[in-house]
Amino acid sequence: MKIVILFFAFFIHYSIQAFNHTLAVDFVHLADIAYCNKTAFENWNCGDDCSHFPKGQILPLYYNIKPTLTGSIGYVMFADVTNKFLVFTFRGTTTSYQLFWEICNEVNVAYTLHQIPDAVVMKYFYNHYLDVREDFKSHFLQFRSQFPDYTVVFTAHSLGAGLLTHAAMDAILSGWVPGNQSIMYTFGSPRVGNLAFAQKLVNSISEIWRITHWKDFAPHVPLCKKEKGVCITGEGQKDYNKTGQVIWYAWHVWPEIFFDEDSKTSTICTGAEDPKCADQFALTETDVEDHYNYMGVHLLCGNKFPLLDLPPQSIRI
Repeated sequence: MKIVILFFAFFIHYSIQAFNHTLAVDFVHLADIAYCNKTAFENWNCGDDCSHFPKGQILPLYYNIKPTLTGSIGYVMFADVTNKFLVFTFRGTTTSYQLFWEICNEVNVAYTLHQIPDAVVMKYFYNHYLDVREDFKSHFLQFRSQFPDYTVVFTAHSLGAGLLTHAAMDAILSGWVPGNQSIMYTFGSPRVGNLAFAQKLVNSISEIWRITHWKDFAPHVPLCKKEKGVCITGEGQKDYNKTGQVIWYAWHVWPEIFFDEDSKTSTICTGAEDPKCADQFALTETDVEDHYNYMGVHLLCGNKFPLLDLPPQSIRI
């Protein structure tokens, strides 16, 4: 009986979702604007990202991107008055130096912000979300009160998708927005937590699309633990390394929509770790260029080269 109930819940959850390619293109443009500087955002002068939208459709609401010792962290907020969307996005990785620090902090920590039994998450994303949580909460609630009938859209790319995943979980579990009034589209998201964490988010939000592009390296990190070449959940297992720390089993949220090299065809994988989608490639087969090209949009706000070794404030059009 339990298996039947779980299958029925699974069927209902995915039958009410339909991937919207047009909205995905809109969202990746909005996610890319988080890579721009504040002047470009406020003056709506951000090149192709801004010109993609008809005049007056997008209201830029709030910009908070701050340099840190390990790279810029922050978020941008918009109102899409045509579609009645309140959009929240976080900035992704901008420099190789920042990527280095992300890799150095791929260790797990217990998730304690909300009660999710057995949930562990990647240290870098979790700690940096907590650093900005109070300001994010304040402005999230402010704009929710201004646009109470708008659907909340969580969307971001790269590191931003990792931070955004925490923001979406926090907003829904804190009661700032109902899960059935929220959707999430991420692009090139790394793994954020384990199965317990991912399952809670999937069960809490009405629509999720984790979008991946060909040999993008980011969906492969932090590395999952594999058996016979397939990622495993580690559910019910307690493995320890030499220092006594629990070995964690990184796991993606789902479903995944995987785009081929030229972004013209796609495959939908309803599970989180499916060898028909991004998991068909090993980390050693991936590249950086696919990470900064999504839905035909080259990200980094017009910069030609990914992972520029520049200070965060220099990312501009």
